[in-house]
Amino acid sequence: MRLECTNAETNIEFRFAKDIVIPQSILRHFIDILDTPFPTTLYSPIEITQTTMIARIGFDQISTNVSYSKSFDLIFVEFYEAYSLALLQRNHILPLEIYPQLFHPSNIPCR
Repeated sequence: MRLECTNAETNIEFRFAKDIVIPQSILRHFIDILDTPFPTTLYSPIEITQTTMIARIGFDQISTNVSYSKSFDLIFVEFYEAYSLALLQRNHILPLEIYPQLFHPSNIPCR
């Protein structure tokens, strides 16, 4: 008998809006919020983990891809010294394909 372990991965393609100058690199911040199922008090601590990945972007590219096998609740993308919320999810469903579009941070109303 042979056992195989397969990792379910979320494939994410970050696409840039047409009206921005694409940066040479971006930072992708994956944030996972692990709260306790039965909090003992109103102010029970929650555990937050963050994984940051850098992506270099070629001059002829309009998107960048990543495969991520851990669970996450938020993805922030950092470029031009500002943060943009790329994804917010409530349920962890793997595998999944996601295509968030990135806009210039100054074009987003709430920074």
